[in-house]
Amino acid sequence: MFQGEDDFIKALKTNPDQTSMIDELFRNPDFLKLWNFLKNCPGVIITLKSTPGLKDKGGVERFGWYSPSDHTLELNPTKPEHLSNPAELPDTLIHELIHALMDVRDKCDGEWPLPPGATDWFHDPDVNPRGATEPGKGSEDSASKDHAKNHYGDGASDPEHEYLDENDKAQEFIVKIVTAVLQNTGGGAPDFKLKGGPTLTFKGLKKLHGGPRKLVKNWQHIRAITWEPDACWQRTSTVRGWIMKCNCDSCLMVVKYDNGSTQIDLVDRGDKVEQDGHSLHVERLAGWDV
Repeated sequence: MFQGEDDFIKALKTNPDQTSMIDELFRNPDFLKLWNFLKNCPGVIITLKSTPGLKDKGGVERFGWYSPSDHTLELNPTKPEHLSNPAELPDTLIHELIHALMDVRDKCDGEWPLPPGATDWFHDPDVNPRGATEPGKGSEDSASKDHAKNHYGDGASDPEHEYLDENDKAQEFIVKIVTAVLQNTGGGAPDFKLKGGPTLTFKGLKKLHGGPRKLVKNWQHIRAITWEPDACWQRTSTVRGWIMKCNCDSCLMVVKYDNGSTQIDLVDRGDKVEQDGHSLHVERLAGWDV
């Protein structure tokens, strides 16, 4: 069960874009399975808190956290990343809910809402011994450190010193939900402006997977492309076509086809779109059909 649910949700909505993101999140069926699993769990009470400026004992400002000792889930809605990219807020909420789910699983009934393999560090069956403290980036080399590096990746609040505490399968699940939220809160034609962008989880998965997702579109079937924001794209001519490189934190490409369909591609800083003869080669973080 939740304590402080209504006040918590209201406090997360510090600006109109965050409000849109949170409202849409609570319409997402995958998210609602997580939320309702905990909400309807009779064996534990989880206290929900919104704490602007939330910091740990070391003074590092945190996106949020879940405390298993007192079953408290706390978010920091005014962290700069939550304000500059409102999609980070639902990302953080899902992340902390996964910690809560793993912690109270044995106290709850109902269908398990996480996909196979999704876990946090403290419940990961591949960590030996299970529940051992996750190593930091400055720790000695070990099998645990390799596991954190290969399946968890950079931490969000302190990426220089920490690894993330939820694995790649959990991160893929978060990206799936946040992508749907971005899609459903975006504007319409012609520019399909988004209220947020790819989060740190998108970028962390890209690094874990060894690079961006790559796909090829048929150039002969494309009627037009819109580049957003226009100032973030750098064009270079090649012998067989051209290359567009994203020079901002993330960029948006809107591809319109001759048959009237449209595709959205989210491109990370430094990644490229290359027109080469009859093909359009795209490096992207995520995307969808409109």
